[in-house]
Amino acid sequence: MSRPDQTPSLASIAFQYGTITKHQYQQFSAFISGRKFSVSKEAELLMGQGLATRYQVGLLKLIRDYQIIRTKGEIFGRIALEKGYVTEANLKKAMAIQRNAFRDSRLKKLIGDILVDKKIISEDQKLRVLREQTLLEQKIRAPILKDSAPENSETENDELGLSRYEKEFLKIKALDEDFSAALLEKGIAQEADVTKARQVQEDAFEQENTIKILGDIMVDLNMISQEEKEIIFKEQGRLSDSGETESFTLKIAPDQMSAWIHRESSEKTIGLADIKAAIKKAGIIDGIYPDSLIQCALEEDSGITMFPVAKKDYSQRIRESCGLVLYLSQGLSETGEKKKGDLLSEETGDNKPGPVTNILGEPSEKISNIDFTIRCGSGARRSRTGKKLLAAKTGQPALSVERLLYIHPVIHVLEDADQRYGPIEAYANLNVSGTITGAYPITAGHVNAKEIRGGRIVCIGNVTSDVGITDAVIRAQGDIKARYLHNCRIELFGNLYIENEIFDSDIRCSGKIDSPNCRVVSSRLYAKQGITLGGIGSEKTGPCLLSSGTEHHLFSQLLRLTEEIKEVQQAFDRLEETRQKKAHDAKRTFEKMIELKIFHDRAKQLKLNLIKDLKSKGPIYKPEKKKNIVLLIENFENRMKKAVQRLKELNHLKKKQDKSVEKLDEKLTRLTPVVEKQVIGLKQIIYAYFEWARFQPGDTRIDIRGKAYAGTTFKGVWSMSTLDLDQENFILREKDSGSGSYEMTMD
Repeated sequence: MSRPDQTPSLASIAFQYGTITKHQYQQFSAFISGRKFSVSKEAELLMGQGLATRYQVGLLKLIRDYQIIRTKGEIFGRIALEKGYVTEANLKKAMAIQRNAFRDSRLKKLIGDILVDKKIISEDQKLRVLREQTLLEQKIRAPILKDSAPENSETENDELGLSRYEKEFLKIKALDEDFSAALLEKGIAQEADVTKARQVQEDAFEQENTIKILGDIMVDLNMISQEEKEIIFKEQGRLSDSGETESFTLKIAPDQMSAWIHRESSEKTIGLADIKAAIKKAGIIDGIYPDSLIQCALEEDSGITMFPVAKKDYSQRIRESCGLVLYLSQGLSETGEKKKGDLLSEETGDNKPGPVTNILGEPSEKISNIDFTIRCGSGARRSRTGKKLLAAKTGQPALSVERLLYIHPVIHVLEDADQRYGPIEAYANLNVSGTITGAYPITAGHVNAKEIRGGRIVCIGNVTSDVGITDAVIRAQGDIKARYLHNCRIELFGNLYIENEIFDSDIRCSGKIDSPNCRVVSSRLYAKQGITLGGIGSEKTGPCLLSSGTEHHLFSQLLRLTEEIKEVQQAFDRLEETRQKKAHDAKRTFEKMIELKIFHDRAKQLKLNLIKDLKSKGPIYKPEKKKNIVLLIENFENRMKKAVQRLKELNHLKKKQDKSVEKLDEKLTRLTPVVEKQVIGLKQIIYAYFEWARFQPGDTRIDIRGKAYAGTTFKGVWSMSTLDLDQENFILREKDSGSGSYEMTMD
């Protein structure tokens, strides 16, 4: 079977390499006999007939491309040999380089490019040969390759010698083609990003002789997220890139004071028993977080791919050993404020914590730098001795869940907090007589307002609205009180008190939702310490979800903080990548300088040899030969001058590149402690949240004092149930039904 364009068909290559039988090859040849098909159409037919998978088609295309360039290379070599540009030895060496490049990294290098790279021929000579080769092919219109399949593919000499490793590589290349096509189809990445990532992949093949998966490269370059990569990998049915079949790994920190679970995807089902078995296998016996906390992270819709499972926190021991005393409720003014310079806390003892153990139960030399007692928040400062915390401004003191000590000045806004009023001082106790409109984000202590519309609020204390809250995103550590909530996202460490209605909202709190007269419509509510409501759902809206006793609020904070850590680290990693690229460019420049120096020295020696030959044998040479020798000497002289000029340019470029690398090194040196401090600070907040949650009681009680419509879902830590019929006035609790199984039961 021969193709109209005289190139090898995919079917013949498939037969040659044993991916289809002789009978299948003959049937397929008869099927497409006399028809004109492109390579893509032929590939579709092979897959449609069940004769090849997509990966096999990718492999066949790669082999076909190599066979074409190899045969074209042979034609190129014959022409170059006839012109006297190369020798037989040069050609054999170039063909070997071409073959090895393909065998090692699947790079399809052209013979002409190889000969130019090795300084055997010039660029002009290569172009002359290519022009003659093109004319020759057009003139004779000869087939590039014979397209006849061998009678016995097993005895055929396989020049490529595809090993198991190489076939696995071809599979990766074929899957990467599908991967990049899926990225472009879904609009996840641009074609320019894919092209750049492929170039990085090819550079790794050529320079490092390593196989890098395209998805990993694009994640490392921040072109796509890990989650986006895993979505497409899942569609392709690919295993984890590390070759492991485990859906999670347990990683213990270097100081052995904490351990984290790293999951491939939050969509993969992992049981608590799997986590506990991994904890036991790792030898972790102390500081393990409660089962209920870990179970919440394992839910398929949690979005959590990384979370801590154990931590030895010695903050309380440090606090006791240094004799920390707080003065937050002492020495206050009539308005409950501390004046600037007032004492907030002090360390009264000098004792150091005694011997400690890590999560493995082994003695540890020192306490982790993640552990701390109290840090300065806004409005507080340390004394010169470091033993005391003082008020840096006048205001009301507060201690946050993150163990940060704040001073909140009091601000009264006698109008709307809108665009006309302007931004408000951060971390103030805010009293607004009008409406907070969301014109500017607000960071505050307590917030009191007549109404909140579209607010973006982060506060250390309570949020109170006399009327209601609409279209707001609020993250608070105190309580929230309002008449109604409409279309809001609430993340709350305290309790939620709503008088009338919660509509189209997502609420996550570590306290309780205590709203006995409130009706909830089309919302999702999560509360750790129980839920009390007046009614759930309606006939015309979507069903509601109520989850009690769970840690969804805690894990929403974990997601936010881990994203912040990634952003900090990625900014540093991008700078490091830039430094590595510039260092690589400087190295390549230096290699070019060495090559030029070698070329210059060779040209100089050839010139001297010609001059010596001309002096000794000049009298017996014919005038024409003398003229040619003189022209050669001049030619070598010109090349030497150009080489010297180019060396000067490269030397200038090398100095510039080295200087750029030095500046980046200095910048990285300066940033390293800053980034480490930021990451440690964020991890301290994470552990502070988890230690706080460890000792907060949970309650799965859900009390409905009105009507709940069918379709409403009730969820506890271990179980969930959905109402099939409307119900009124009932209480649900999660109870052990025996043998370790739980269910939501109605009182």
